[in-house]
This record gives sequence, C-alpha cells and structure tokens, in this order.
Amino acid sequence: MIPRGVTVALLSLLLAALCLACGDDQDLPFVSLEPPLQPAAPPAVRQDALRVGIAPTFSAVASYEHYSALVNFLSGRLGRPTAFVQRGTYHEINELTRRGTVHCAFTCSGPWLLNGEGLEVLAVPEIRGSSLYRAICLTHIDNAAGGLGDMEGASFAVTDTLSFTGRAYIQARLARMGTAPSDFFGRMLQVEGHDVLMHLVATGEVDGGCVNSVVYEKVAQDDPELAASLKVFESSEPFGAPPVLVSRQLDDELRDDLLQALISAHQHPDGREALLKLGIDRFVAAPAGLYDHAREFLAVLPGQKER
Repeated sequence: MIPRGVTVALLSLLLAALCLACGDDQDLPFVSLEPPLQPAAPPAVRQDALRVGIAPTFSAVASYEHYSALVNFLSGRLGRPTAFVQRGTYHEINELTRRGTVHCAFTCSGPWLLNGEGLEVLAVPEIRGSSLYRAICLTHIDNAAGGLGDMEGASFAVTDTLSFTGRAYIQARLARMGTAPSDFFGRMLQVEGHDVLMHLVATGEVDGGCVNSVVYEKVAQDDPELAASLKVFESSEPFGAPPVLVSRQLDDELRDDLLQALISAHQHPDGREALLKLGIDRFVAAPAGLYDHAREFLAVLPGQKER
C-alpha cells in the first residue's frame, strides 16, 4: 500500500502537471504514485510454473504485498513454482488469461462483465457469509455532499476502464440520471488503483471517487487515520464479488486443482493467513446467477444491451 507519508505537496505537483479538463472519459489524465509496470512479456519461467495474474485493483506495490502470500500458498498446494504476473490494466490481464499465458487471474467483476469472452469464473471470495460487494462513493469528510447529485461540477477520480466499482458503476448511475461523467463532473482523472484513489480523496486533491467495498474496508482497517478523513456519500446495492477468472481452454485437471486449492485455503493455517491479508474469509464456487444483477445494471451503458 502507498505509505501514508506521501505528502500533499507531492500529490499537488503530480496533479498540477496534468490538464484535468473534462473530455472523453475513456482517455483521462492518469495518476500513479509508483514507477510504471513494464509492458514487456514476463521473464522466462519454468515450463511447469503456475502463472498467476493480478489485476490492478490495488496499486502495483500494494497488490504484491496483499497477494504474494496467497500465490505462495497455491504454489505449495499444487506443488509447482509460481510466476506473479502484473500488468497496468485489466484488459492486459484478461488477454494473458485468454491466451493461457496466465493460468488464473485475480481480478474485478468489470473485466468479466465487460470483456469476458473466452473466460469463466473459477471462484469468488466470501466475506461474512456473502459473495457480494458494493461500490463505495467517497468524498472528503468536510465535503457537504449527501448524494451523487451534490457532486455535479466536482473533480472526480476513476480507475481502470474495465473496473466495475471504480468506473462502470458511476457511468451507469449517471446514465440513469440522463447524463455522462464527462458532462456531469467539472474535471476527471484516472488513478492507478482504488487505494490511490482513497488517498487522493483523503488529502483533498480530488473531490470524490468510487471504490470497491472490499478494498475500502481493507484500507480503512490498515489505515484508520486515512478512513477518518473520508465520508461515504453513496453505497450501492450489492453486486457479485470480484472473481478469479480462468480461460475456458484451461486444462481440466489444472482447473480442478486450482479450484480445490482456493476453496480449501481457509482450512490451512498459511491459507487463512493469506486470506487475512486480502480481507476475505474464504473462496467458494460462484453461485448460479451471481452476476445477473450487475449485468442488468450495466445494460444502460452503450453497447451493453446486446451482451
């Protein structure tokens, strides 16, 4: 996770260097507080390595900190070395998974709902008996906004173009209000991960943004001082939780081994510890129809009604 000690001055310099005028919300100014990930192919690994993709829900360093223990657990359970694969976008992780370059990917519901051709859900996280999560819309604690309508003209941060809670949710909400993010907000920018978005809102560098409730709860638990600077102005209805995706062409034996390792992780001490780092209780097979409501919610967006 990005250290709390990142200064407001640094954030201000980063944002001042960008033109934040609203335009096409698919091509926004981008803010990252870490060195960019290399776009090149992963370094050579053993042929029998289990290649695990991690989508950029968290910033790059935070993703490694949160997921490395689980990847190591899978390595031990399957008796295979692992390769930890990160990329800068959900789309890249989807493509690597589709091609079989990545055996499984820990990602968001958006990449499955918006770009899931050739992929299938292997497992989903469960927290307090539920495999649902919410979009948490945030502003600074001193902001008087009591709902989305109060954010008109404000600056607003979004995450990856395929993120459900970080972008698609707010697009669909505004579409139902007869508008679009580029028309509704005064200025917009894209940030690297939900944790980065929370820091920018907490420091007042941007007026608001939406994040994954699982990430929100985890960051708030790890950094209560940061959470105290934030106010939730909207919490969405529940939607299907972020899935673990695999290619439909994945070897059946490996698919079964991965599923069994994931759904039994909470039964092993090192597995429970790995899950604790992610703020989840266990993995389960996805219930039938888990993502139906989210698909219906997104149908208002251009190009989604035919899906």
